[in-house]
Amino acid sequence: MKYLLSLVLLCAFTISSFACSMFSFQVDGKTLVGNNEDYFDPDTWMWTDKSGKYGSVFFGFGNFFAQGGMNEAGLVFDGFAMEARKVNDVAGKKSTNPAKLVRKIMSSCSTVAEVEEIMKEYDLSFMENAQLMFVDQTGASLVVEGDNYVHSKGDYHITTNFYQSSTPREDFYKVCHRYAAGDKIMSQGLEYSIEYGESVLAAMHQEGFWGGTQYSNIYDLEEKKVYLYLFHNYEERLELSLDDLLKKGKKVQLKDLFKDTEEYVAYAEAYNRSKEISHSLADYKSLDELEEAIKELETLPQAMLWNQQMFEAADKLQQAEKHEMAIALINYAKELIPQSWRLRAMLAKSLFMQKQLKAAEREIAKAIELNPEEPSLKEAQEKIRAAMEK
Repeated sequence: MKYLLSLVLLCAFTISSFACSMFSFQVDGKTLVGNNEDYFDPDTWMWTDKSGKYGSVFFGFGNFFAQGGMNEAGLVFDGFAMEARKVNDVAGKKSTNPAKLVRKIMSSCSTVAEVEEIMKEYDLSFMENAQLMFVDQTGASLVVEGDNYVHSKGDYHITTNFYQSSTPREDFYKVCHRYAAGDKIMSQGLEYSIEYGESVLAAMHQEGFWGGTQYSNIYDLEEKKVYLYLFHNYEERLELSLDDLLKKGKKVQLKDLFKDTEEYVAYAEAYNRSKEISHSLADYKSLDELEEAIKELETLPQAMLWNQQMFEAADKLQQAEKHEMAIALINYAKELIPQSWRLRAMLAKSLFMQKQLKAAEREIAKAIELNPEEPSLKEAQEKIRAAMEK
């Protein structure tokens, strides 16, 4: 059956909540910056870099791609996942990758003006699904949206996961409830205190089956300090000096810096177990073993995170001609992702190979309903109908 395309894409499941929020404000010439890092992975880390003019502390996940951080000049940044938007201003620009560009900026820049000057030298096409916010010690802030550079206006600046350059100001509350939650507090007045920053972080944080706010920071740009929080627990605050961090120069897993909480431990255990099972779905030797694994996944909300692994496992099972197992896995996956035409097409293939032709016809018809423009689906439907007529 040649109608199945090679598996090259993550399935259609997305969670708009995989996001971040950041704010900055200045009172009496002193600047505070806060951010929530919202994601599903509890494997969070802190590390330092002293390779340039300014040393930096960075925060992120186990791949050590910096999601945010602060340097010795008091420059802070964080990154944001965004809806795809093409970057057009690329002609004649230098090529780089985001990790190198962030390291260059954080090791050499002290102001957002310097950041903008460097950013404009480079092809930023890698930012078609991302934006970056920078804040310096003067309180100035800059959001780089690929082609657009948005500067702070007023005493505070809030950024989440929408393009402020192309969104009418009156729609900000409509497009992002986290922006609205933060702005409702900050518009009533600013207070230069860590407790005030915590109140804004708490208002803008997220929770859910997928994880939510994995860690949060408040950066004091005057004192060069970082206040750190784990898994949206704003009752436990860790105060860190940038100078001390740079002297130690260690990679540290954030969970090792905090007391275990029941909520964090329960989430991390469920996440790790669902990850373990989902990455082994193609390795089970029998249908009974696979069905037991699926039953366990059904008890783990985080299972919905592993759609790509389910696609890949089903593809491997089909290539191995293990169609009964593929059917069991795809039937489970399609409950999680009911709008995936690829899953329906894959299920139709395995049903066809098992000579369950009526069921195969139903699934391919549903795939066509979901994606009527895909020609391979109609070809598959014709083959199924031809087999039914014999």
